[in-house]
Amino acid sequence: MRDVRTFSLHQRLAEAAACLERLHQERASAGDPILGMATEKRIIWRELLDLELQDFDEQNERLLSVAQHLLADTGDGRSR
Repeated sequence: MRDVRTFSLHQRLAEAAACLERLHQERASAGDPILGMATEKRIIWRELLDLELQDFDEQNERLLSVAQHLLADTGDGRSR
């Protein structure tokens, strides 16, 4: 699952980078330094936020795994 997620992320980042490069080329050919800036910022922020969320999810998965191992080692954690 992680490899599929990583591949998908790399593919999205490559597509976003290509889009940013096209914006840069259009900006240069039009001689307009602010052409597409709102779109560029949206792309960058979307990808940054998604990377942060992915990192958060991975940290949660690790914590859950550790908690499950601790519970397995000590029983279910309930007193009888």
